[in-house]
Amino acid sequence: MATLREVKKRIRTVVSTLLVMVFVIGICDTSVRAQTEFGYGFKTGITMAKFWGDDVADAKFRNGFSGGGFFFADVSEQVRIQSEILYVTKGSNLEVGLDSHYSYLAFPLLFKFLIPTGGSVTPNLFIGGEIDYNLSAKLVNGVTFDIKEAITDFDLGIVIGGELGFDTSTGNFTIELRYTRGLRGLDDSGGGLDFKHNVISMMIGFLN
Repeated sequence: MATLREVKKRIRTVVSTLLVMVFVIGICDTSVRAQTEFGYGFKTGITMAKFWGDDVADAKFRNGFSGGGFFFADVSEQVRIQSEILYVTKGSNLEVGLDSHYSYLAFPLLFKFLIPTGGSVTPNLFIGGEIDYNLSAKLVNGVTFDIKEAITDFDLGIVIGGELGFDTSTGNFTIELRYTRGLRGLDDSGGGLDFKHNVISMMIGFLN
């Protein structure tokens, strides 16, 4: 399991990389900054999550929920920066009759690359990072066991995905598919177990 120093180093690396990307995009062209457009919206959908790591065997996907709000800035016709606050359920089905139920408050920061089509549908690809705060952690096997004290409070992840944006007469909405891979071991019990999150999310969003 990663030491506290290693975890702090990873957090600094992720945050520093994201800040540098924001800085470079923001200052590279004054005219682009002057034309920046802002917006916000809401999204909701389903998740399929399971563990990965050296100490994970026979883990299966567990279905869950994701939803929240987002704020975005279009710094050019092709580049969008988007921050989000999401409630996300994670975990895994470990074996017959034993499930792990985790919930998080997630803070993704995404860099989207829009593909103009000249029509009402705009696809985009995105990549970014995510910091999650654990809200609950339980093992369920007929009886529910609270294991939050044995799980790390914060998780780090990398996010990649694709999205379709629709501009219609009744409003703007999006359909997206994303993959979030956890980078930090979740065991905080001192046992040194290596298991992390894997999450596939499918969501629909509504823009202002």
